[in-house]
Amino acid sequence: MALIRTPTFCGPAAPTPVVRPVAPVPAIPTLSLRDLSHVEPASPTLTTQPAGWSIVGLPTNLIAHISTHVVSTVVLGRSVDVEFTPVRFDWAFGDGTAVATSGGGASWEQLGLPEFSATPTSHRYTSGASVRPVVTVTYSVRYRWVGRDWISVEGTLNRGASAPILFLQNADTVLVTSPCAASSPAVGCAGF
Repeated sequence: MALIRTPTFCGPAAPTPVVRPVAPVPAIPTLSLRDLSHVEPASPTLTTQPAGWSIVGLPTNLIAHISTHVVSTVVLGRSVDVEFTPVRFDWAFGDGTAVATSGGGASWEQLGLPEFSATPTSHRYTSGASVRPVVTVTYSVRYRWVGRDWISVEGTLNRGASAPILFLQNADTVLVTSPCAASSPAVGCAGF
């Protein structure tokens, strides 16, 4: 019987691959309204048409100037964009009445309407007075970490604004025979 030997080679061993540890990727945290409480949305600006006055019994147009906007900040040491979208407008007209709308309103010009036209955000006052209308805007909130998709936050938050004092005046209609002028007073004009 013959013996067969396997040849052995002497020399350096094959190199062992070096395995380097991989640093763990930090988890991206999920944020809540509480985590974003230091981030302030813009407050609306409230204007009226006509500006500062109106006539009892005719529509006064109220407009909350605010739109979706983004505030950039740092949370937990990371850059984050926070988006605020107005979703509800609560109007308190200053005479004890209130209404909620889904939009902030628009000027008569933007709506293509004549002055004193009714709009979704207008109000008819019933007596002469001085009032201060107020609007409270409810925002939905989303955020995104840099390079990531937007994530909606559960819940909403509110910001309010008031208009300057609005003076409500009574107006009477008087028919006159011709334009009122100091040089030629017409029947129905003041002083005649």
